[in-house]
Amino acid sequence: MGNFAGDASPSSSKERWNACDHRNDGYWTVTTISWDGGHKHSVTDKGENDGECKLRDDVNIPEEKKVTLTVCLQKGAHGRLKYCKSTTAKA
Repeated sequence: MGNFAGDASPSSSKERWNACDHRNDGYWTVTTISWDGGHKHSVTDKGENDGECKLRDDVNIPEEKKVTLTVCLQKGAHGRLKYCKSTTAKA
């Protein structure tokens, strides 16, 4: 699962997002956000099924930009991305 929640607070310019893996099956969850201008950032939950799915707030996306959120599964650190799904939102 991946989440995109926009600005962390009215006074913050950094967006919140995460990757969250709920199964201890050897797959990792990889969440990638991208927006117009060629910017792309990824975060990974390494499949430990530890319930630590905290939203990160480490990317500043210009307001009103269309953001694409893509969530995939990956078998270990070097596995191929599989079962990817994408959606869009606004920063």
